[in-house]
Amino acid sequence: FLRQTLATDYFEMGRWDESLAQIEAFRQIPERFAYLYAGAVGMELAIEACRSGVGDPDRMDELVAESVELKDLQAIVPSRSYAVWQAIAIGDEERVIRQARAIVDDSGTTRFLLDAMAPTMWALHAHGELSLLEPLLQDLRRFDMPRPRASLDAVDAVLAAPADPSAAVASLEDAAARQVEMGLVTDAVVTR
Repeated sequence: FLRQTLATDYFEMGRWDESLAQIEAFRQIPERFAYLYAGAVGMELAIEACRSGVGDPDRMDELVAESVELKDLQAIVPSRSYAVWQAIAIGDEERVIRQARAIVDDSGTTRFLLDAMAPTMWALHAHGELSLLEPLLQDLRRFDMPRPRASLDAVDAVLAAPADPSAAVASLEDAAARQVEMGLVTDAVVTR
């Protein structure tokens, strides 16, 4: 579990080689891979796609299906999140929006949505569906911690942009700066 957590932290910091090293070390003890398998391999596929612009979306779909069979959001949401990252990197818009919608549907107002908020927000906004998050925002604010606050502030800013674009840009920059301070480089890049 610790190695997967470290891999995720390194992914979010943009330190992808270290993320991959943690996954490789994790693989050395297969019985500990268990329900984290789809998320870990999905992370590898997402990194590969982000670096090269080439990916294996069918393999990612298989990993997502495996995680869904587990009926555990700890497995489902990370695999779907990495599927969004991969689909963005390879320009597969149908998969981007399908997985983003599924993250919202699966997660509801659990903390798991917050773990996948950056790519989900980006995908929904890019496809004109950010309003899917609006009914969830108030309930998600119960997670009053720095990362959720920054993520939710970013969503609020994008939702408010049509009314006051200048204020929205300032709010997004503030949220991104807070994400960088927390080491969440990948989230900050999406927020900006």
